[in-house]
Amino acid sequence: MLWEGFTARVGNSDAWSVALDTGSVTLAAGPNASIPLGPHGAVIGEVFRKHDGSRVTRFSSEEAAHIAAGDFRELIDRYWGPYLAIVHDADTPEIRVLRAPLGELPCLVVPVGEAFAIASDVDMLSAFGLYDPLVDWSELARELARKDRVSTATCLWSVRELRGGTMEAFGPRGRRAATVWSPSQACAAPRIDHIEDAIALVADQTRMCIGSRTSGLKRTVLMLSGGVDSSILAAALVGAGVHVEAMTLVTRDALGDERDYARAVCDHLGIILHERQREVDEIDINWSSAAGLPRPSGRFMWQESLRHSHGLARETDAGAILNGGGGDQVFCSLHSSNPVADALRTFGPGKTAWRMAGILSEITEVPVATIIADGVRRAWLGKRSSGTPCDISMLCGSLTDPENDGPRPRPGKLLPGQEAHARMIGAGQSYVETLDPRSAPQVIAPLLSQPLVEACLRIPSWLWFGGGLNRYAARQAFALDLPKHVIFRHSKGTPDSFTAEIFETWRPQIRELLADGELARQGVIDRAAVLEVLDDPRPPRDSRFRRVLQFAEAEAWAASWA
Repeated sequence: MLWEGFTARVGNSDAWSVALDTGSVTLAAGPNASIPLGPHGAVIGEVFRKHDGSRVTRFSSEEAAHIAAGDFRELIDRYWGPYLAIVHDADTPEIRVLRAPLGELPCLVVPVGEAFAIASDVDMLSAFGLYDPLVDWSELARELARKDRVSTATCLWSVRELRGGTMEAFGPRGRRAATVWSPSQACAAPRIDHIEDAIALVADQTRMCIGSRTSGLKRTVLMLSGGVDSSILAAALVGAGVHVEAMTLVTRDALGDERDYARAVCDHLGIILHERQREVDEIDINWSSAAGLPRPSGRFMWQESLRHSHGLARETDAGAILNGGGGDQVFCSLHSSNPVADALRTFGPGKTAWRMAGILSEITEVPVATIIADGVRRAWLGKRSSGTPCDISMLCGSLTDPENDGPRPRPGKLLPGQEAHARMIGAGQSYVETLDPRSAPQVIAPLLSQPLVEACLRIPSWLWFGGGLNRYAARQAFALDLPKHVIFRHSKGTPDSFTAEIFETWRPQIRELLADGELARQGVIDRAAVLEVLDDPRPPRDSRFRRVLQFAEAEAWAASWA
């Protein structure tokens, strides 16, 4: 009766149509949002071909048969984009579901009686009567400890989320899961050994991915900080012939005011720049930008980015909002001695390792001797990066290091710098996979596209550093397209002062929210420790105020489900 009601609702809606109905699988999608894979499968979302970036509107019968066979290896190897693939294998019989690597189209899975439902957002599940949202407080505590790490678990009862690059199969013998793509697996591709080849590859793949993701868009809003990554994005957009309305946000503190760099980029490229001030009075402490999402992935600071960017998109009738999110990760902006360790392991003690140490010393202001010594420990003495540690500060209970169920490379399989680069990509993956699919217009971080990520993971860490700079191959790839003082800049701005301003301005309201809130009542946070930070009359001096803001954001997120 439940599924009959589901089909009836789809049939009576102009917003939905049945994309696939095999008897065991009923798949609904928006208009023109699905591409058939023969009679027993479909791909939802956008799909592009890897070799040229062209958009796929249909698969030939031969292509569909290859894609539907096995665990979607053909789809992973030859195509990319923000998609979800579903196949009902009548021979097995098994239902297989794949979420695209680095795909921002979510895949939420929830049991419904003896069956299961899959949707891109919780509102959809609720609208069709398939799920009644309820916060999972124990999982919320683990989420607050994970930092940049992600999990298949969400903070809602019985809702799981398929990670990008993961395939799940459901059949008579139960459920099985397989990671068919991960950053560490992508490192196995042939290495690029020459800087000229690395520069050409980064330029080609960056332009292709940005051109593909913006094909069909007449106008876009670009969040332009004036940093390297968003400036590269601006140059590639102009090169693709996309009309760009650039926006830069500034704070009252000089470190958060990069208008001079943004102006230089726009003057050079001939695009319009809109300058906006981040206003602390516009922040709503009782609202989460992640309201309606399955975990509290928002930040109060982002409210101003959303307000200004969506406002400009409405004014200019833009079809998408683009940002340079993930650029540091994709372009290997490491600040450790791992590149030195890679050079030592590959070339032995020599000029490459010393050159790496000198550049890293200039970037990190750590003595060369210290960097060399640490590089030796990482290269030959077994020292490994610990990755992103968990943060259990001001949390209650005996919470230990929460699991990270993403694939981890085996010790010794990758060079230390490769492993660190793959781990950074994983952090970028957690960002792109938590973008709100309901956003209108959509928010796109095109630097976190599968072909570009795979290309950059082929470039060894020592080719990402040169001229006293990190992200060297990416800088050189766009050196002729941007002002020299922008693309080769050493400094990096930060809006951190605005975060502190939010805390100071809204401290009484944050105290009220957390002192009497559900996180304290449910035993998620240590109320006394939180109030100690909030009742300290001194200005914010350490990272604890950011932690309290994270709790306040989670409290507002949880309230959105009440």
